[in-house]
Amino acid sequence: MATVGRNEPCLCGSGKKYKKCCMAKDTSINLQEFRSARAEESLRNQILKFAMSARFKDEMVEAYSVYTSGKALLPKQDPLDNIRFLDWFIHEHVLSKESKPVMQLFGEVRGRYLDDDQKKLLDEWKQSRLGAFEVEKVEENVVSLIDVFTGQQHSIEDETAREEVKQGEVIVARMTSSWGKQKLGGAPIILAPEKKQKLMDEVNAAFEKHKEEHPDSDISQYLSTHAHVLSTAAADLHG
Repeated sequence: MATVGRNEPCLCGSGKKYKKCCMAKDTSINLQEFRSARAEESLRNQILKFAMSARFKDEMVEAYSVYTSGKALLPKQDPLDNIRFLDWFIHEHVLSKESKPVMQLFGEVRGRYLDDDQKKLLDEWKQSRLGAFEVEKVEENVVSLIDVFTGQQHSIEDETAREEVKQGEVIVARMTSSWGKQKLGGAPIILAPEKKQKLMDEVNAAFEKHKEEHPDSDISQYLSTHAHVLSTAAADLHG
């Protein structure tokens, strides 16, 4: 974006000096963007600090075994895999003593210390969920996605979308939002189109086994409580 001096003609073409025209609006927008970014960073750091406190040390070890279906006891050296595990631990894993996820407990314990912006963000982040989303189309800065398991459609604004994803690819990531704007988080995994069916087969097989004891469960409910099945299946396919 071009910069303009206070006493120079405003770029909007009004003929007025910048300080008498759009400067106040531009300054307001910049301050709001800064405030929003600061609130996100602060809240994210607070949640991570809470989740990684000594209080959950033993729980995290047990949770990792659940996350990997007993295949591993210690985290891998891959930082992205560890981010995905921590993302699941915070949002979906139900703590053995508290019977609720870390995210919910954080809100109950620390919520009263958050400012209004952080409280709004926390409410949004609590509604997030892990999913597998097929790229239907990419137009300029907007990616159109469809959940391969539920059929729900989403639109994500992303300035780098054209360079990062292609039509037909499947993105396994956390669908979340900040300030009412949908986005993907949680160290996304991008799978080639030909791996879509394999991913669906693995998750659906686990879901059918789950239904033997929970016949009334649907796929959306299953993934909300067994997101680790989707995450680890995608990671294995991605290699």
